[in-house]
Amino acid sequence: MNKHEQLRLDVLDEDKLVEHDLRVMTAIRDESARGPITLTLEDAYGELAGRYLPAGPVDPKSLIGNVYRVWGYAIDHEDPAAGIDVNFLEPPENPDSSLLLVPMSACADAAIPALHTMIDLLDAMTNRAVARYVHRVLGNPDIYPLFFRAKAAPHSHHAFDGGLASHSAECASIIGDMSTSHFSGRLGRDLAIASAMLHDLGKIAWAGSDYVNPMLMHESRGLVLAADALRQFRRETDSGTAEMAAYLLSKESRTENAACPEAVAVMLADRLSATRNGQKLAFGRSKSQTLTAGRLNGAYGKRYVRVVDMEATIEASRVA
Repeated sequence: MNKHEQLRLDVLDEDKLVEHDLRVMTAIRDESARGPITLTLEDAYGELAGRYLPAGPVDPKSLIGNVYRVWGYAIDHEDPAAGIDVNFLEPPENPDSSLLLVPMSACADAAIPALHTMIDLLDAMTNRAVARYVHRVLGNPDIYPLFFRAKAAPHSHHAFDGGLASHSAECASIIGDMSTSHFSGRLGRDLAIASAMLHDLGKIAWAGSDYVNPMLMHESRGLVLAADALRQFRRETDSGTAEMAAYLLSKESRTENAACPEAVAVMLADRLSATRNGQKLAFGRSKSQTLTAGRLNGAYGKRYVRVVDMEATIEASRVA
């Protein structure tokens, strides 16, 4: 359980001081100009209500969208939905973007489990600089509203709202299940997991613009979007590690001649996730004993094959 999940328990304790970073989503003042401001506070695990009486004049609209360190106590410890009686709103201790502060309401329904999976994988990383690098990219307010609502592809796989995040989290989980012995140590494994989360980042260009130059591939767009975080990552680590992080997002790392096991892992995880989803769609309405199925992926048709336990299928039909 991370600190943001713990918050839901803290508001059940009448004596517990809540001290937590949260994003203000709405702020509405009561009729009196000096009355309390009703807040909607949010993080990656949902909403919390807030009641805030500032010491001086505050324009409620100026609070909306910003992250604050919230200090206060539960309004009603028997009813967590009542929220937090906020004593102070202060600048956050850490101004960096974070997936923990991506509002759940900004995500498509299908992307919410992916968001939580990514947070858990980053929490488990040995190298904290790598984890911060991903948090800075995907927690960026210019990126997360698109990333957690975009499709992974128009037709071929994960072609639903939130599919990009679902596919990215699945790729990262596949690598997370691999042994460290397959990589260049723990750092290499952490970099591979991070790159799996970010490997299709550039696809949000299709969700955020009416015109996208088809000659500029999504890998190149992803590097542009991650550039600021990569520069910060370089300052926190060393040039070799930062260069590896950039390489793993590049088109060059996706070739048959990938130059390191981390690149191979990201490429294979990408194929596994995409093909598994495509196969599921192809066989969605097939009988259990069907071995092959086809489906149209945009302008192209593709056939899928699967392993079928024929003996179990026959036995199941007899029982039925």
